[in-house]
Amino acid sequence: MSDPVSYTAVLPARESTVLFVSGLLAAERRRRGTRGRRRALGCYRQAVLILR
Repeated sequence: MSDPVSYTAVLPARESTVLFVSGLLAAERRRRGTRGRRRALGCYRQAVLILR
């Protein structure tokens, strides 16, 4: 059995970019009427994942 590979991802984006994408995600969730706390990730963490 092989050993798992671990690494650290670097996010070469400005904080303002993450906040902008996070705001877009939040607006879309509001538009769709998604109930709060129904997602595994919040908007900020999802934005970071998308940008990574």
